[in-house]
Amino acid sequence: LYLSKRIFILLSAAAILFVASFFLPWLGAVPGIFTLVIFLLLFLDYALLFGRRNGLKAAREIPERLSNGDENLISIRMKSIYPFTLSLEIIDEIPFQFQLRDFSIPATLPPGNQREISYRLRPVKRGEYHFGRLNIYGHSPLGLVIRRFRFGMEQQVPVYPSYLQMRRFQLLAI
Repeated sequence: LYLSKRIFILLSAAAILFVASFFLPWLGAVPGIFTLVIFLLLFLDYALLFGRRNGLKAAREIPERLSNGDENLISIRMKSIYPFTLSLEIIDEIPFQFQLRDFSIPATLPPGNQREISYRLRPVKRGEYHFGRLNIYGHSPLGLVIRRFRFGMEQQVPVYPSYLQMRRFQLLAI
């Protein structure tokens, strides 16, 4: 469970209303009602996201081996069973050899649909590359609460010399 920036902005507005009601007595119960509505929306958003145990399913697809020096396609397949559009931020724990510390992919997933997102990685060294878990952060249209989905798909993939280039030159030689 994570709280988004939106909830903090709304709570700051409620605090400003409380301070303003001290100087402007005609505001009366407006700050209290506004705060109550914020908390009701917060609990509604929590119920929407956490009401389903497995609301999102995802899987990473990696080739059996990666080609050194070439662009290799990595795919993430997702399926939502939520009755609303899910806004997502996908953070894939890619191998440290790529030195990508801020790797994330924003996406949306319509209700009950599947989607595949692909990205490319270009290894520059041979060896074993270890992919960590797949982390997906999702929130409902209200956007007050963020839910983290973790998929434990740690994978180890070997990187061989550029076999894609070797195949191409093999065909040219024939």
